[in-house]
Amino acid sequence: LSFWSDQSLGRGAPLRFFRHAVEHAKCLVFYNAAFDLTLAARGDESTIRRWWRRTHDPYKLLRDAFGTSVRLKLDVLLRDNGLAPKTATGVEAVRMYADGRHDELERYNRADVEALRSLVRA
Repeated sequence: LSFWSDQSLGRGAPLRFFRHAVEHAKCLVFYNAAFDLTLAARGDESTIRRWWRRTHDPYKLLRDAFGTSVRLKLDVLLRDNGLAPKTATGVEAVRMYADGRHDELERYNRADVEALRSLVRA
């Protein structure tokens, strides 16, 4: 599913349904979950803590193991594990949204989710 905060775009599910999905998921997988969970929980610390208990985050595992100076990009991990690289960067994704390239942004996000799934299952 795609979730959009701007329902005037006429696409995807409302963002509030994302929160519902996260609340009821058995396991959450994110790369750099701190950003996404904080945003989705609107900064509510008790919600963030509850979600973290079910979250698997390779980025956090690497930082916990090697220190906060380690900032491995998902694309580097994908390449190092023989997996297909990302199709764009987060900076490019922000640009896609700003430029109204919503179809391209959805394709990028879907590919990113699939890449993370592949990495976690590798």
